[in-house]
Amino acid sequence: MFSNFAGCFHLRTHEKYKQKKRICYQKVDQLARKVTAVSGNLPHLLRAAFDTILESTAGWKVYGAVVIQGFGGALSQLEQFPVVPDWVLEAGVHKAQTLLCLAEWMKSLDWLPIEGRDFEVRENPELLSIPIIYRGIAPLRTGREYLQDATSTMLNL
Repeated sequence: MFSNFAGCFHLRTHEKYKQKKRICYQKVDQLARKVTAVSGNLPHLLRAAFDTILESTAGWKVYGAVVIQGFGGALSQLEQFPVVPDWVLEAGVHKAQTLLCLAEWMKSLDWLPIEGRDFEVRENPELLSIPIIYRGIAPLRTGREYLQDATSTMLNL
């Protein structure tokens, strides 16, 4: 009975991960289309949204990121459009001096957790006392400690 359950559990978990990954990739593709559209229509959009007329938008650059809940996503297939957890983005917004600094920090991926410092990979973490063989991760520090180190990398950009 347990081996049946374990196989089923592993399959469902794998399928959910593949689905989240697929959705992240779709969102990144969607973001790329939107950034292209906004970049091409920047004077019109600024006028419509903010009633602002600029002589030139030559020095302007449009950045974007896909924001997700939790760490359950996937790395972006387009490095200029990172996939960032909402709580990491929020911490970055509070720390960044400029929007450019925030955008470059997100793209750098310096905010990602580091194995051995923030988490460790374990074989067979305990799950409801059921003997399931799989790999998992376990946090080594609090979220606050992680965010403090993650946002400190902003100073290096």
